[in-house]
Amino acid sequence: MRLNRGVSEGLKRRARAGSRALWSVGACCLLVAGACATQPKSAPQPQPGKVVDLNGDSQQEAGPASVQVENQNLADMTIFLYVGGLRTRLGRASSNTTTKLLIPKSLINGVTQVRFQAQPLGNRRGYTSELVPVSPGDLVDFYVPAY
Repeated sequence: MRLNRGVSEGLKRRARAGSRALWSVGACCLLVAGACATQPKSAPQPQPGKVVDLNGDSQQEAGPASVQVENQNLADMTIFLYVGGLRTRLGRASSNTTTKLLIPKSLINGVTQVRFQAQPLGNRRGYTSELVPVSPGDLVDFYVPAY
């Protein structure tokens, strides 16, 4: 009479077959997942002086920002730009005309909060705008009323 202790041979074979099947299913899943994976498309890298369009693949050159001064006053005005504590003269706007003045690119980096001031020639009394957000390429309107 023979005494068998532990698990029978039939159970051992079935356990080995089950583990082989599990390993082969896992390997197939890894192969399918690797075949389906794609390389993600990276966002375009910004270059200095360029505007990146995140909805497309093109890059456009951002021109300098400018201010269009509508001077309804009878006096010619000198137009100044305030960025932080820095005051920069942009140019002159003649009386009763509309003048377009360029803002230097070195003063506008991204969205910048600025103020405009119109000062009559030979007079200290002027007109100052509220804080205005300006980005490269923007056109800002500045109205100087008659007094």
